[in-house]
Amino acid sequence: MRPVVQYIAKGRIQGVAIATTLATLAPLFFPFYWPSGAVIGLFTLRYGSGEGAVLLAMTSSIYLAVTWLLFKSTAFGLGMLISVWLPVYGLCCVLRMTRSQGMSLTLAGIVAAMLVVAFHVGVDDAVGWWQPRLDLFFQVLAERIQVSNTSDLLAQREVLVTMLAPVMTGVILTGILFSAVIMMLLARWCHAILDNPGGFAKEFRNLRLDGRFALVMVAFTILALLTKTWFTGLATELLAVVMVLFFFQGLAVVHSIVAKKGLRVGWLVAMYLLWLLATPQATIVIVFIGLVDAAVDIRARLFNISGST
Repeated sequence: MRPVVQYIAKGRIQGVAIATTLATLAPLFFPFYWPSGAVIGLFTLRYGSGEGAVLLAMTSSIYLAVTWLLFKSTAFGLGMLISVWLPVYGLCCVLRMTRSQGMSLTLAGIVAAMLVVAFHVGVDDAVGWWQPRLDLFFQVLAERIQVSNTSDLLAQREVLVTMLAPVMTGVILTGILFSAVIMMLLARWCHAILDNPGGFAKEFRNLRLDGRFALVMVAFTILALLTKTWFTGLATELLAVVMVLFFFQGLAVVHSIVAKKGLRVGWLVAMYLLWLLATPQATIVIVFIGLVDAAVDIRARLFNISGST
């Protein structure tokens, strides 16, 4: 892997070429978005925010031109810039300054939560704003999929719109936050491969959020479950943002325990396979682990009891 990362980080031309190519292929295979953003993050972490901004500008300009040639529109390119490259660039700038993955996640979560609140404050009826847009989306989707499935989707359209409209702002921002963190971690991993072998693993295992976020998550959970007003949707969206943060802390706890106890890597493989096969249930378990760790510091207690540090 090191030769590949060395080639990418060799210069702007290589970085722009790889990031643009991956972004162009991403519509065919969604995960290509992540290494594309990780390239921007790698340059930001290794060479500074200025160089990262230059690479971001060059990559965005070329990609906008490519999407215009392919789709006769810059909407797709602008979406890539706003939802993928700018978030990971900002996160990596924070990580470079703070040298703390936990602090970077915390600030990212705060920004995402502020955007959720700002949307609800700026739009009088968030649900009413989303309903026609979601209805149009499912209508277009129904027209483009196989005819045999079209009637089923149309029949469920009203149910889907009613279910998603109250939380759609949170769904989008939570997705952007999750992807930005994944890209930041990929960028930091690549950075460590070049300049600090083994450093990423140590940093990630020590990832920890402020314990007060645990109280915030409990509060949003209660509000989302008990209230039956317009605030229910907002509380649910804010809860989703906090859950993303604790998901990564939960992963850090599991990685730390496996490493400290000298367990086989198969335990980690099993965890990720379980997450892929039963995403909702596994996500809740991982988030809960992160939540408990934030409250009582599982790692410190467990390792102290076992005589490890």
